[in-house]
Amino acid sequence: MDRGPLRADGTRSVPMRPRLFCLPSADHLFAAIVEEVAAALPLDSPRELAAALRPMYPRISIHLRELAGEPVPTWYVYREQTFPHPGEA
Repeated sequence: MDRGPLRADGTRSVPMRPRLFCLPSADHLFAAIVEEVAAALPLDSPRELAAALRPMYPRISIHLRELAGEPVPTWYVYREQTFPHPGEA
């Protein structure tokens, strides 16, 4: 049984579930569906979540935010592949 990687101090690290930011942020139904689907998955990769949501949202796109020192991973979940530029919405 794999218990996760060892840290430098010899203890095991527990992977943290990512924080999900759903866009467009005004689509509360989309955000609720994303959270519900995500709760049933281990969320090992953005591709896993995207594959689960693609039947309902064929243009979905999920991108990992990579900031040095960020303790919790953050995923941006775009309903329509990308966020519209000002004036396109």
